[in-house]
Amino acid sequence: DEIRTDLEKIGLKMKTRILNKNDFNQARGKGDFGLSASETWGSPYDPHSHVSAWEAEDNANYHALANLTVPASREELLEMIEDVLTEDDSGIRETKWQKVHECYHQQAVMLPLWGRRIVAIVNTKLEGHQRGHQQFDFPVHRLFPVSGDETTTVTISPGALTGR
Repeated sequence: DEIRTDLEKIGLKMKTRILNKNDFNQARGKGDFGLSASETWGSPYDPHSHVSAWEAEDNANYHALANLTVPASREELLEMIEDVLTEDDSGIRETKWQKVHECYHQQAVMLPLWGRRIVAIVNTKLEGHQRGHQQFDFPVHRLFPVSGDETTTVTISPGALTGR
């Protein structure tokens, strides 16, 4: 209701449809929405896989990009993405990604509302912890015991993914 109230303040009338998960996914896959709020595939997910999926006609982003105009149509944006995904030179790739982001940001197609933190609890008996690049990336091979030799046993306990 807060998002709807805020949008109505700027003149956008919203018709809220509360759907179960299956119906929600079907509506997004068919483009049967005006505004759809969902969890982002931005960090900590893989952005390359995310934008690659925009070409699929059953992807909500494909439908959200349907009315793009200047600086690029949906087809032109998808061509830009295809081009950047096949670029080997990191400097050129960075420039091309910047153009892709500018293209859909200028048209306000996808609005990030907030992000997510990935929590890691590391015992003070270990050093070398670095965050992974994705949600389920735990680079435990970089950990080492603060004291002891290489035969020190360390127990790794991943968080429950089932919510139990």
